[in-house]
Amino acid sequence: MIKRSLSVNILAYAVSIIVIGFGALTYMVIVQQERSLLREVEKTVKFMAQPILHAIQEDMMAGRADMARYLIDAVKEAKNAERVQVIRDNGVEEAFRDFKTLRKVEEVYGELEPEWTKTHEDVENNVAEGVYTPEFKEAFRLFNEGRLESVSYFEKERDAQLFTYLVPIVAREGCKRCHAEGGSIRGVLMISASLEDMYAILAHRRIQWGLYGLSVTLGVVVLLIFFIRRITRPLHEVAEAAGQIAQGNYSVNIPVKTGDEIGLLSESFNSMARELDAKIRDIRKLSMIIEHSVDIVFITNTKGTIEYVNPMFEKVTGWSKEEAVGQNPRILSSGETTKADYQGLWDTISAGKTWRGIFKNKKKSGDFYWGIGVITPIKNEKGEITNFLAVQEDITENKKAEERSEYLANSDVLTGLLNRERLIELLNEWFRGCIDKQGILFLIGIDDFKSINDTYGHGVGDSLLQRVARLIQSSLIEMNLPQMEDPGEILSGRMGGDEFAVFLPGLDVNKGIEVCERLRKDIEGSRPMAFDAHITASIGIVSYPEHGRTTTELFKKSDAALSRAKEMGRNRCHLYSPEDKVLENIHLRLTEKTRILKALEEDRFVPWFQPILSLKDGMITHYEALARMRDEDGTILPPSAFIDTAERFGLIGAIDRIITEKTMRVQAEMGRQKKYVSFGMNLSGKDLGDEDILLFLQSKIKETGADPSHLIFEITETAAVYDLDRAVKFITELKSMGCRFSLDDFGVGFTSLVYLREMQVDYIKIDGAFVKKLPESPNDQLFVKAIVDVARGMGIKTVAEFVESEKTLNLLKEYGVDYAQGYFIGKPGPKLLKDR
Repeated sequence: MIKRSLSVNILAYAVSIIVIGFGALTYMVIVQQERSLLREVEKTVKFMAQPILHAIQEDMMAGRADMARYLIDAVKEAKNAERVQVIRDNGVEEAFRDFKTLRKVEEVYGELEPEWTKTHEDVENNVAEGVYTPEFKEAFRLFNEGRLESVSYFEKERDAQLFTYLVPIVAREGCKRCHAEGGSIRGVLMISASLEDMYAILAHRRIQWGLYGLSVTLGVVVLLIFFIRRITRPLHEVAEAAGQIAQGNYSVNIPVKTGDEIGLLSESFNSMARELDAKIRDIRKLSMIIEHSVDIVFITNTKGTIEYVNPMFEKVTGWSKEEAVGQNPRILSSGETTKADYQGLWDTISAGKTWRGIFKNKKKSGDFYWGIGVITPIKNEKGEITNFLAVQEDITENKKAEERSEYLANSDVLTGLLNRERLIELLNEWFRGCIDKQGILFLIGIDDFKSINDTYGHGVGDSLLQRVARLIQSSLIEMNLPQMEDPGEILSGRMGGDEFAVFLPGLDVNKGIEVCERLRKDIEGSRPMAFDAHITASIGIVSYPEHGRTTTELFKKSDAALSRAKEMGRNRCHLYSPEDKVLENIHLRLTEKTRILKALEEDRFVPWFQPILSLKDGMITHYEALARMRDEDGTILPPSAFIDTAERFGLIGAIDRIITEKTMRVQAEMGRQKKYVSFGMNLSGKDLGDEDILLFLQSKIKETGADPSHLIFEITETAAVYDLDRAVKFITELKSMGCRFSLDDFGVGFTSLVYLREMQVDYIKIDGAFVKKLPESPNDQLFVKAIVDVARGMGIKTVAEFVESEKTLNLLKEYGVDYAQGYFIGKPGPKLLKDR
């Protein structure tokens, strides 16, 4: 296809308009002139007809017939007079052309003048010209029917254009002298004028106007070329600049030469180029960021069809860009997300809102990965959604680490069974919800395990423990115990060392002994691959609730029953009996004391931190440090496993000092990181007033660099305060450094109000006994409200313990409680929430 420039197009359009316009004007002028000339011809012909008609009508009646002939001959000599005829009433013959007519006239009027007759032709075939044309015949018919008006028309005679004028000659009374018969008319006067001169004039005029038009067109073209060049030259510069922009050069600049619209166009183009350059740079930066992003990025249209994916999408999902574009994100579906979740997502983004969440997705290979991210609607300038932008962070490794961390926190690393802490936690949950039910707890100890370890090595010992763990699980499954209400509630775990625990809910004592004996036989009948010796196990049996309603009671008695089984010769099951109580207490205390002393020696006491929520701003900047003991196998033991024994043997002070010092070091490190977090640490009431304890705390605050204003000492066992004055002095000394104090378990006993008044504490902790059942207990609600009112009146902040539901939390907010602590807020852990 041939491309024409803008200049040529404008010139072609302009010339076409001029030619068409001037042609139309010329046509109208020529047509008007033609009409004017025709009117002149018609006037001339009518003028020539008047004297001839007069001569025929008047002079012939007066005996002057020769006048008509003279006039006809005279008119014939007129310019452009092509025909002048008087046609008889037969419509064919012409009068005054033969001697027959002359003789008739002489009969009436006498002899005619010889001058006139001398020149007259005696035409025998006397036929008029132009009488056979359709126009003449039609006119003659109309005249015979009575039409008296003239008729005119155009005709062509011997290649000549003629204007013919016909007028009827009306018969009068005097005509009868010569014409005895006839119709209403005696004949027709025909005068035909040539139009050749008129057409010659029109042709000349056309040539004149054509020359005028050509001159005007040439002049206009010259002017147009001049102006078009002025217009198209800057436009050409704009076009060239646009071409450079199309090739990626956005730094173009068009010189502005005029102040007219072209100049404004150039300025606007330069401004557009600069803005486009800036935006392209931003887009390139954004594109580079997206292309090199460590996050998965993809864009879909409003129907969910993928239109773009970045390289990280390809790397993580395994789908190439070519494969993914045009697909629906359903290609990533793991099948584990519900339709309701997908519908919620779609409803959110369709409403123009941003969706945030975590999905488990599937790669092209079929492997799964976890993604946390957002899906944001992209809108145009009208506010209409045009696309959806999805950005996901691959948190698969974090998820695996979290699952691994959760597994390690709840499971024994070696055997895969529940660890001691998790087993006790699950038992406590079961006891709280199944008060009226029964169950059996086994404590299993491998006989002579220490000898096996010493003889064959720890590797063989670990292998043996793993084998026994698998054997316990498989045996319980094979037994298929129908008496149990829910076999899925069987709990099995490793308590540490060579001891395992199994809890079977729903079994009575008799059935429990039967199951225990079968389990012992399965262990006895197993044959480890690493050595030839038989292995046996001793098992202590206790029954819930007969032998106790708490984990502490049941494990104490099961441990005593296990010890009794070993004393009776090993490889046997023994049901706890009252006679075992003395042995239970002695054995348990000594064992626990040894365990605690060894943990102190090996520095295995660590602080765990439970978050405390501010109910005013929803922030967590306060934690309570709780003591935990790491057992020899790495198991973390809760306070219930060592606190009673530590207090009985005077070891609690050493534990408190370790926990306090380590907590101070954590606070100091947080302060260096500009994270201002407060920590509460337990301080026994019996230690208040102890000069050594005071000196220890003061020195450790200075040594660790902890901020005293973020240290809170929680006074426990207030009943143990033996000297209130010394206790107040103790508190005053630490408060002078900036430390704060909290009164723990407030509301229990009648001495709390005295302590509250005298010790000038900063916080009181509402005892969990009043918080656990707060939504259901009107009395507890009244008591909590009263405590809050008293504390507020004294300028003391309140902390509610054992918050385990949202309903409880909302009530505490309503009552004006300042802080909340409990499992609903967060469980104790080795790290702070912000660090998890």
